[in-house]
Amino acid sequence: IPEKPSVIRVNLHKGWNMISLPIDVEDCSMTLKAYYFDTIEYQWKITTTQDLKAGRGYFVYSNDAVSLTFTGKPVTITEIKLYKGWNLIGTPYQVDIASMNHIYPKAYYWHNGKWILTSTLQPLKAYWIYAYENTSIILPPPTPE
Repeated sequence: IPEKPSVIRVNLHKGWNMISLPIDVEDCSMTLKAYYFDTIEYQWKITTTQDLKAGRGYFVYSNDAVSLTFTGKPVTITEIKLYKGWNLIGTPYQVDIASMNHIYPKAYYWHNGKWILTSTLQPLKAYWIYAYENTSIILPPPTPE
């Protein structure tokens, strides 16, 4: 029996938004450019909202406040690999990074035109995290609904 696709709704503000998804996208209600940072190649790459991958953080620009509806396959993520330096990531679950080894205990995200500093990562948002060396964030198992 094929797995039922997940439907995720994300509200974008006018301007730049940092987002992530707990699914590999198969369809999106609107096609916008999405920018992600490839830490291995140390360069920005461009894709679209039709091709976002779970666990990766994205910058998406919107000319207006809009709501996007994403459909795709749920992905179980147990760890997020980090490389020495800055990493742009997303997480499908809430994660507290304050006491994790080998990373700066706070992460940055962009919200309503300003940078916010936090130690708790939330689903559907993307974050800049600094790793002092190559490491991983081990994610807790998802809580049953």
